[in-house]
Amino acid sequence: GNYGEREDIHIIFGYGSLMNARSRRLSGGCERCVSSHLKASFGKRRAWNFCSITGFTALGLEESSDPTPINGVLFATPNIETFDKREKGYERVKIMKKDLIIGKYFDKCSCENCQGEEGIRQFFDWCEKNSDKENQFSFNVWTYIPIRPMEPTKDFPICQTYLDVVIIGCLSINQE
Repeated sequence: GNYGEREDIHIIFGYGSLMNARSRRLSGGCERCVSSHLKASFGKRRAWNFCSITGFTALGLEESSDPTPINGVLFATPNIETFDKREKGYERVKIMKKDLIIGKYFDKCSCENCQGEEGIRQFFDWCEKNSDKENQFSFNVWTYIPIRPMEPTKDFPICQTYLDVVIIGCLSINQE
């Protein structure tokens, strides 16, 4: 069937620690990813606005009167519930195809998700043929947005180790 009809495979747009392959893999996501951008039409901007129960502030998205494009990665997982648990305090939100651009960077992976799930292989095959095109996909793409956004405080600082995870993920996709 059509990729969008597969309810057992989920595509996630990651824009913070999920841009890091190791971080994705630890939650059962695919190391393989595709660079992508949320367009300003999504109505959000990236912000330090999620206070984790573990005592630091993480990246989130927030409504904005001056929204910006948001770079990130698309990756697949057959187990969305694992990511829902990981992203506790965030709401899973569907991204409409008009708000997303598929990029040209493709990370290679030999994880069992990529090798064993035909739907995931179909997703990456489709991306390789359609990079830099928009409004062409039929599968579901999700991202996570903080339910109760809050700015960093001395009790919830921006943690250097979290920042390192995000920067390593960004640099693995684009050195600029």
